[in-house]
Amino acid sequence: MGIEKVIVSEKTNCILETFGNVPYTDDEKISEVIATLNIENMELDNNDIEMLKAIKSGKISFDEARTEIMKEI
Repeated sequence: MGIEKVIVSEKTNCILETFGNVPYTDDEKISEVIATLNIENMELDNNDIEMLKAIKSGKISFDEARTEIMKEI
């Protein structure tokens, strides 16, 4: 399992990228995302975390998640 990185741009496009073969736990990955978003004065709440887990597990697609996020804006 590699490191997954979420990139959030001004248009709220998120890209999941995998780097190397470093075994990060899901909690470590979430902590990294929270730290990155905090730099931009953004927050990741429990609903967001659950959505990321749903995407990872295949319960919803990235496009479905993006549509839900855009409804909130």
